[in-house]
Amino acid sequence: MFVAVLLMVSTWTRSPPRTACMPRLSPQETPTIHRDLVDIIIGSASGIFLPLLVQDRSIALSRRCIYSLAYPFGKTPLPSFHPYSMDSMAPVFVFDADLTIGAYQIGVLVSYVLFGVTTMQAYIYFGRFPNDNPKFKALVAFVWICEVGHAVCLGHSLYIYTIKDFAQPLLLLGPAPESFETSVLLSGAVGACVQWFFGFRIYTLCKKLYIPILVWIMGFLRLLGCVAIFVAGLKMTSLAGYIAQWEWLATSIWSVSTANDLTITVTVVFLLYQQRNKVQKRTAALVDKIILWTLETGFLTSVTGVISLIFFVTMKKNFIWAAFFAVTARLFSNSLLASLNSRTTLRSLHEVSMPSSGARYEGGNSVRMTKVTQISYDAGELSRGDKALENV
Repeated sequence: MFVAVLLMVSTWTRSPPRTACMPRLSPQETPTIHRDLVDIIIGSASGIFLPLLVQDRSIALSRRCIYSLAYPFGKTPLPSFHPYSMDSMAPVFVFDADLTIGAYQIGVLVSYVLFGVTTMQAYIYFGRFPNDNPKFKALVAFVWICEVGHAVCLGHSLYIYTIKDFAQPLLLLGPAPESFETSVLLSGAVGACVQWFFGFRIYTLCKKLYIPILVWIMGFLRLLGCVAIFVAGLKMTSLAGYIAQWEWLATSIWSVSTANDLTITVTVVFLLYQQRNKVQKRTAALVDKIILWTLETGFLTSVTGVISLIFFVTMKKNFIWAAFFAVTARLFSNSLLASLNSRTTLRSLHEVSMPSSGARYEGGNSVRMTKVTQISYDAGELSRGDKALENV
């Protein structure tokens, strides 16, 4: 700490001001630096000199700033800190709070709002269906527990970025918080469980295994990829290096998940439309409503996955993709719970009264007798494809 202060004082007396517009030194001009000193400046002493570089909401750090601080201890070549800031095309690292921490913060806040919706839907589910299938109840409980852990991990990672690493933007170039890596694992578990659930719904509707097996395999691949991302993230030393090394895996996960969501949505809509042509007019209106809900929930997760993938591929230097990632798990869980809770609404819509033909007595007075038969379907089993639709 004392050495870093002395170096700063000596630099102020003989170095030009620190700005993002300073020229980049040529390789012949590059001074040498002791690696231990780099650790002091970038690590323990970063809290001392980085606040001095704050200008409005951006922080710019040029090579000359580091070299002038480290020049007196020149021993070994300067190591590369970050490919975005140290390559020949980019002489400085520019920190944009809006596109990094700001974008991630917005994503986490939206995720918390959706987590509230998830919690409310879970409460409604257990209140309305206390005698539901134990497997469904276990699935909902597991998904909600994963969502709680996911929300805690997102909040902790945001706290690290905004509080513990306050005014130290270079720490964004280092490893991501372990809590963020854990949120990837939990998101993978939630997404896979929900996709497996809808794969089972497809099977109960069509009684054929080839599409459900495809859905289950893609869900498993998504989960397996998230586990690999989590394990690799625990060994991360640089965020840029990590993204460069595992970009293909992250891209594959998003692509497989999006393809799986589209497969589920298109298959269910197709099967429901086939059933629609075989039922009465009133029941067809109910099927139309189910199809509409299927499109809304299915395409919402698909579109979010596509947007996340596009931002990740085209804008790796910011955290916009992380903002969309933060809400992905919430969309999956809400899709599952909306499907289960919709049974109450669909059942009430599907209860119909059917008058039978009356009987007339002989005599002066006639009495018309009407028998009312109430037909009630478990309309929840119709949501996003279900076996009860076969009885309509």
